[in-house]
Formats: sequence, structure tokens, C-alpha cells
Amino acid sequence: MCIAQQLQSAIVLDDHLTQSDSACVAWFNTMLREAAESVQIILITCRPQEVLAADEVCCPGQGRRASADGRVHAVDMAAVIQRFELMRLTTTARRSRELEEA
Repeated sequence: MCIAQQLQSAIVLDDHLTQSDSACVAWFNTMLREAAESVQIILITCRPQEVLAADEVCCPGQGRRASADGRVHAVDMAAVIQRFELMRLTTTARRSRELEEA
């Protein structure tokens, strides 16, 4: 994170604390929020409840959610992929019908 701050860049973390205990996770979450004051942080995790506050976690079926202050944006990639797949299937079916009608 220090390098990202010096470069005024973003940082991407992919399940960085998978094997950590709850005290380490809590400490790192504090550090993430402090660093987020000056750096965009993209965090990929399969356990959002460990990182996000209750009001920041996406609700079932909801693809994304922003915190009340707008500083945290959570995206449920499973919901996004499911919605994309549904759109793709719908578009394919519509094209098939159009071809049949032509």
C-alpha cells in the first residue's frame, strides 16, 4: 500500500488474508480504510463479511452496493455474472427468433 500511496495509484488485493486470524483481519481492515483516504483499493474476496460493515455488504440478488458516505463500493461478482449470463441468453434467444422470422 505504501508503494501505491507514493505512486498515487490503485492497489488490487486478492483474498490477501485468507489464513489470518480475526485480530489480524481487524488490524488490516483499519489499515485499508486509512489507506483508502489516498489510494483506490480494489479488494477481491470470497468473505466480504470480514472486510465490509453490515451496511456495505450486498444483499442477495443485488449486484452492487455503495456505503452511505459513498466511499465504499461493494460488487457481488456472482450476481453480476448471473445477470450477464441471463442477458446473454435473452439476447441469443431474441436473435434466434429474429433469424427464424426473417
